[in-house]
Amino acid sequence: MIRNFDFSRANAILIASVPGKYKTEEHEWGQSALRHHLKDVPHLKNSKVLCQFSSFGGTPQKHVEELTEAFSTTSDPTSTSPSIVKSNSIIVWPSLQNVLVSYDGVRSGGAIPAQLKNVLTEGGEKNSYILKESIAKHLHLWRSGGDSDRTLAAPHIKSFTRFSEDGQLSYFLLASHNFSKSAWGQIQLKGKQLSMDSYELGVLFKPSLFFESDDETGEDENECFSCTPTHPKLGLFGFVNTKKLRYPKAAVKLVSDASVSGACPEGTLLCPVPYALPPQKYVQGDVPWCSDFSHANERSFTMPQVTYPCPL
Repeated sequence: MIRNFDFSRANAILIASVPGKYKTEEHEWGQSALRHHLKDVPHLKNSKVLCQFSSFGGTPQKHVEELTEAFSTTSDPTSTSPSIVKSNSIIVWPSLQNVLVSYDGVRSGGAIPAQLKNVLTEGGEKNSYILKESIAKHLHLWRSGGDSDRTLAAPHIKSFTRFSEDGQLSYFLLASHNFSKSAWGQIQLKGKQLSMDSYELGVLFKPSLFFESDDETGEDENECFSCTPTHPKLGLFGFVNTKKLRYPKAAVKLVSDASVSGACPEGTLLCPVPYALPPQKYVQGDVPWCSDFSHANERSFTMPQVTYPCPL
């Protein structure tokens, strides 16, 4: 079946992880490859890095900072070299209520593992907890940007992006990687070696992959690629049958499809982001989903009381 499709014009980059130890300078796998391919993405003012994943592990803070730095790689407008422009990071993680009202109810939580100890600490009273301060300011709800049906689908996907308040994206990555050193690799030997434990695969989209070529041969090297040519959302200007983006590379913008109403502006690429941008922040009363709440559909279950550190 795969032979029926020509992938040579696919405007995307595969970011893969393979167990082993590798030289970081080779930029082949995991976060090393990610850093390499993000070095030309546009720098957006007041932008935030968003990480959405389906397994909340006990990743050490040092590695959290390392991965956040990788997702923050961007082009430096004042230099010819890439740089790390740090930004506020966001975690999109479903709440207990998100899971309970989803299509499959509490059963869907089985595909979103998170040990309570990685998210909450026990409070002084029975069934009371304190949200860990290290993640409290980062947590945001799983909520669609207009499609209520999608909000009711408990998320098992993993996605990463950097966005500005107006919905513009530096890049969008849809992947099998969770936010862990096993998936993305851990930098060792003073930055010379990358060690990872998992097989993973992701697809990276960025604006520089879509622009008119200066090739004088006249070949349509940037013809829009799609395996589903009748799909109304994927592709240039909202239509997959557009043959070529006839705008200079610097003018191309990647934006969330929910941020555009009416006709799509010229030179704009629509990206079907599965959640609202900006996402809604957790507030007092929201309880992050944990696997320990898998009995929440039983009559004996009492909604846990979660205290938030102040200020959030």
